[in-house]
Amino acid sequence: MGIVYVPDFVANRMGIVNCANEQYGRVGRLGDHTDDPAIARHLQDLDWPNSVINITQSVLRKAQDEGITPGQAANQLADHYATMEHPIWGHRSQQIIDALLRDGWANE
Repeated sequence: MGIVYVPDFVANRMGIVNCANEQYGRVGRLGDHTDDPAIARHLQDLDWPNSVINITQSVLRKAQDEGITPGQAANQLADHYATMEHPIWGHRSQQIIDALLRDGWANE
């Protein structure tokens, strides 16, 4: 038996979600994310495909099924999700990728 891991952008993604949502105000008591339905959904909703537990399980399952590391699986899934239309921002992810490539970011 070894150590099972997932990259920080999978395991700690709620840190950035929490920071991004702070501009809209806090719902509930400081430190109690169960009071905020938008945050609680990520942490507690086992039926929601994008919850932390379900994304983590997807990464680990992909890694095992394809014989790759969890880091490789997470990167592949992130690349896939980056091509999907965001429910609010549309295809902004693809626009950002296109701009980075156009501006030569990959060559720096």
